[in-house]
Amino acid sequence: MKTLRSIFTDSGVLLLSIIVPLVYPLLYSWIYTNEVTREVPVCVVDLSRSASSREYIQKIDGTPDLKVAAQCSDMKEAERLLAEQKAYGIIYFPTDFAKKTARMEQSFVSVYIDMSFMLYYKTIYMTLTNLNLQCNSAIQLKLAQNKTDREDQLQAASIKIEEHSMYNTTGGYGNFLLQAVIVLIIQQTLILGISLRAGWNRQLRDLGGRKGNAENGTAIYLRKKMSTYGSILKDYWGIFLSYGAVYLVMATYVLLVTPKIFGFAQRIEFHDFCVLLVPMLFAMLNFAMAISTIFKRREDCMICIVFSSLPMLFLVGVSWPEASIPEFWEYVAWFIPGTPAARAFVRLNEMGSSLESVYPYLAALVVQGLFYMLIYFIRQLSFRTRKP
Repeated sequence: MKTLRSIFTDSGVLLLSIIVPLVYPLLYSWIYTNEVTREVPVCVVDLSRSASSREYIQKIDGTPDLKVAAQCSDMKEAERLLAEQKAYGIIYFPTDFAKKTARMEQSFVSVYIDMSFMLYYKTIYMTLTNLNLQCNSAIQLKLAQNKTDREDQLQAASIKIEEHSMYNTTGGYGNFLLQAVIVLIIQQTLILGISLRAGWNRQLRDLGGRKGNAENGTAIYLRKKMSTYGSILKDYWGIFLSYGAVYLVMATYVLLVTPKIFGFAQRIEFHDFCVLLVPMLFAMLNFAMAISTIFKRREDCMICIVFSSLPMLFLVGVSWPEASIPEFWEYVAWFIPGTPAARAFVRLNEMGSSLESVYPYLAALVVQGLFYMLIYFIRQLSFRTRKP
């Protein structure tokens, strides 16, 4: 009860353990509500000034994804618009574009994209790639000089391809990435909340152990408290049960309620969710407690954990494919509870997999929880037996 009370009375812990899990998933989901971008502004540098280049530009402007915001006389003007974020891409036609096309030679259209916006980059790149394929097919048909429409169809697409998305049916960024991000939000806020309080307690304890601070009221109070509540097991269960109770509610809200509010894909059954939630929180709580023993000051955890958030996201294997992660970093990833937890949740919630297919991830979470529990007890024993 003392630990539970400290969660709601310490403003820093309250912010990180309650407010951030409540607000941040809403903010992140709201950003990607539209799933895909439309009418992304681009500028064109047409040095060819030919009928073929104008036809190409009309096709670009006719797509639902791109909008020709300006036609520039040179690259300097286009780069200025890109710097001012009035456009997010530059399409460059060289002077010999029409000449090479008329001679049936290979011609080039250069594309420059602002990669600081991933969604804009993907939209511009994919739209222009598809448009180039269409133009290439038209040139092939012109060269073939076929007599019938059927011959044109076979020439342009000798093998018919139909694309169907198996899991991310909307093709959106929210359904693709949010599943893993919200799992990591739970892990990171748990580490920050527990570490913030542990760092503060350690600061007070060190203050009480320093020579000349015997009359410090806070230090005297803390020494009495440490002697009264000195049992490591009692401290462990105090943290585990208090934060576990809070995050049972927080995790249910973040993983089930937030995606429902914004209409993201949800295929996980409630029974499967409960089976996943127990080992996930068990591993993350023990991981957070073990990590909290590292920090000697209250603010240290903010620097370390916030810095590590992005690498942890890449190690999950969603934004960066699992198959492309180097072997060394794949081993590192399996020491982080967020990795098996996020992979299991993505398979259950997005892919609609069965619970049996994620048993290896659940077993990994249990092993991680026991391992970090042992680390926590070893660290606490070294603190308690160390002379001030």
